[in-house]
Parts: sequence; structure tokens; C-alpha cells
Amino acid sequence: MATPQQIVATKLNHEVVLRVPRPASIEASDEVGLLDVAGRKLYLVVVPRNKTYGVVPGSGIKVIAGSVSWKDKTGSVHERSRAIDPFTVVSTIVESKDNSVTAGNEGGIVLLMKDAGAQSSRGPYSDMSQLRAHTIFPGRFPAEVRHMDFPWVQVQDRPWANGKWKGVEFYNIAGFYVRSLDSDENLCHFQFWTAGVNTNAGFHNHIEQTMCEIHVCLANGTGKGGMSWATVDDDQFKPTEPDLSKIDHQVVPSMYEQGPMWRTVADGPPKLRINGTVDYGWHAWISGEGDPKRQSYDVWVVFEFPPLIARVPSVAPKTLKAGRYRVSSLSSQLDVLVQDADSADNTPIILKTPAEKELQQQWDIAKVPGTDLFTLRNVSSLSFATASWPLVSGQSVVGHRSLAVMDITSSWSIEPVSPGVYKIRLIGTQLYWSHPDSGNNSQLTLRDAESDESALLWVFHEVKH
Repeated sequence: MATPQQIVATKLNHEVVLRVPRPASIEASDEVGLLDVAGRKLYLVVVPRNKTYGVVPGSGIKVIAGSVSWKDKTGSVHERSRAIDPFTVVSTIVESKDNSVTAGNEGGIVLLMKDAGAQSSRGPYSDMSQLRAHTIFPGRFPAEVRHMDFPWVQVQDRPWANGKWKGVEFYNIAGFYVRSLDSDENLCHFQFWTAGVNTNAGFHNHIEQTMCEIHVCLANGTGKGGMSWATVDDDQFKPTEPDLSKIDHQVVPSMYEQGPMWRTVADGPPKLRINGTVDYGWHAWISGEGDPKRQSYDVWVVFEFPPLIARVPSVAPKTLKAGRYRVSSLSSQLDVLVQDADSADNTPIILKTPAEKELQQQWDIAKVPGTDLFTLRNVSSLSFATASWPLVSGQSVVGHRSLAVMDITSSWSIEPVSPGVYKIRLIGTQLYWSHPDSGNNSQLTLRDAESDESALLWVFHEVKH
């Protein structure tokens, strides 16, 4: 039986719901086996914050929540979060000098993709029988989960196919939901796809559901399969009769993941349509060309996330090292704190005379995973620096523990002005931290860039702890 710090599983029709503890709440990592498919044994792993986790050489990693990093043999640091840079590809293989990864300050939830070894069939795959998926669930999972099968179903037989893909070598395995153990918050759903040569998996734009999807290729049959997307406006492209002169194609090699393909607004949140869905252009997986009598199947996994913020060029990159800081006004030398260290939502954030050892004047500053944005969490109140609503000049900055969707009112761009001096801008706006006067107990507000420059400048003093 699972403990409160372990992953638990329940059956949901033909899929499995995996409920995971929050990485910040556990002291030891937990790993559970899921499937052996396409030459890879797949495990869901939860790693506590700032802890290391051993990884067998040759394994790949896809982050589902939080972040992980590692150093290669040259000393270069590689970091992974839910999404890499848009319209790029990167290897999922962990080439760590010490065969481990380290979770970030928020911990990490990852799909670990181990090399299955000689006992599992290896690609290229010329017949679907070579791709049969086998479960590797742990004994602690309920019997109804352990006895489940995960067959490849030809897409033409899925109820949502609606008559499409008849006779096409295109298959699907309905997969897994990952949810928080304490709140049942949806973190991700992932499922599996395979397609033979010469297959267009269908141009689509997700008008029917709200999600941000990321693709990971387990096996690229021809070495030429990957994601294609329309390069013209939506109304200039016919998805049922695609003009391939109007697309770009990006090969996603075996054991690589691809970055976001959805449209974004300023600073990286996804652009939303009037029905609340994420705005995508037309896109499709298209396999490489070949002789159907000599098949070579592509196999990929689609990770379907709730809307998330992507890294974009408008945000100042790598401006500050994550860590614990005092934040002070350059002009007044007063420190920023949550009034009376009160953890209640909407508590004013004020300026006060510095006290270096006072926890209420210290902030844990962390990167929003996969971006160059930051959150600021007060060490004493455990509340986040948050903009009140509506987002207008003169609005208050307050302490908040109940955060907005995608943290859009508590994510900040920390922008260098001169060595050691920064402005702090709210995501998606041109509103900056400001103080209307420089006296003790004056309240922090948002102001536009035309305001008094001296009131917009801040200094970060690193705190050792």
C-alpha cells in the first residue's frame, strides 16, 4: 500500500490516473514503472526540491512539473522544465557527468525513459507486433490497474475519428493522467501514437480543448518524421487538403522533444480564443516517406498540459540567480516586506527600515520553470508578491497565497538597469514595482515606465541561509 509520500494509481476506463505528492512535501524520491514500449521502459518519478536522483546512462527525461538540471562532462549545465524554447528540438537523453539530475527549488515530476535493453524489441519497427506495450506496474498498485492492457488501437477505430484515417497505418494508446495527490489538480495527460511511412496524422488546431501540448519522439522510423505547421494565416490553409508548400517541417529525432507550437502574447502566456482554447495554427505529425511494404514506424508521446507560460525573447534572460534575497529601494534604502508578516491574502507589501536577520524582510526568488520570469515568496508569511486586480497604474502589490491561473499576477520580469540595479515588471504589462513615497510603511504599488525613475529602481541583497 502506498504511503502519503508515494504515487498512487487508480483505473479510469481504459486509462490510469496517477496521483503524485507535491515534491516540496516529500523527503525521498518515489519511482513507479508504467510501460515497456518502443525499446524504452517508462517510469514516473517524483524528486524532492533541490535533491538529486540517480539516472542510468542512456536514459531520457521529460519533465511534467517543476524542473531538473545536470552538468555534463564539460561542466555545462542543462536544465529541463515542462517546455523548451518554442519551435526548437532538444535531446531528452541525460548525459550527466555523475549519472544524476538535481531537482529545482520547486522539485521535479518527470517521466523517466530507460533503455529497455536487449529483452525489448528495438527499432526500426517494421511490424506493429514489434511495438506491443507491456505494463511494468509495481506490486503496490491495485490489482485492477496491474491487470490492465494497453493495446495499440488503429485510429480509424477510435470514436472520435469520425470516419477519418480508414486503412491508414496510424495507431494510438490512450494513456495516463498525472494529478496532484492533495488537490486532484490536473498536471498532465500523456498518450502514445505511432504511424507508418507516408502518414499525415491530420492537421488540427485544438479548437475543441484547452491545453498546451509537447511532443517527445521515442523512435523516428525513417529519421525524417516530425511536426509540420502552416506558415500562412488559418483561413489561407485547408487542413483536409494541405498545400505542403505552405508548411514548415521540423524533424523530431528519436529521444528528442519539441518546444511549444502554440501562439503566445506578451511575455509568454498562451494566446486564447474567445472559447477559452489555446490558439494554435494548423499542425500535424507527418512521417517520413518510404515503401509501405517495408514499414518503419514513428513512435511519439504527446504530453497535454494545462495552459503554461513559454519562454519568449521579450523577457530579459538570466538577469538574476534564483535564491534568497532582501529587496530594497535604491532611493530610500528601505526593505520590502509583507506587513506584520501576515499570511492572509491581500496583505499590503510595504517598505521598512532594513533588518538583515529579519525573516519577514527576506524573499525566496525562484524562476518560473521554463522561462526567464520570477516569483517572489516572502520567507516569513509564505505569501507571494502579487498584483491586485485590475492591472492598472496605481494598483497595490500585496501578499497572496491563492494564486491566479498561470500565476499571471505573481510572475515578474526582473530587468537590469545598471550593475546590481533592477526594475521589476509584471508579466504581460508595462507596470513596474514603485513606491509613491520613501517613508517607512509606505505601500508598494504598480506604476508605468513614465513614472519617477528613482521610484522604480530596486537592489537585491543575497542572504546566506
